[in-house]
Amino acid sequence: MTETAVGSKSEQAYAAVKARIVEGTYTPGYRLVLAKIAEDLGVSVVPVREAIRRLEAEGS
Repeated sequence: MTETAVGSKSEQAYAAVKARIVEGTYTPGYRLVLAKIAEDLGVSVVPVREAIRRLEAEGS
């Protein structure tokens, strides 16, 4: 992922994680491993952590 492609890395991580929740890849009780998600998305753990916090705040 590049920062100029479609927004910041945090935005991209947010969109990717939210999409996986919506499509049922991440179900209630699924253990989210930040390092694995970051690796899958090609970013560091920090944007993934920020995305998860944002989703938690939204109640997603």
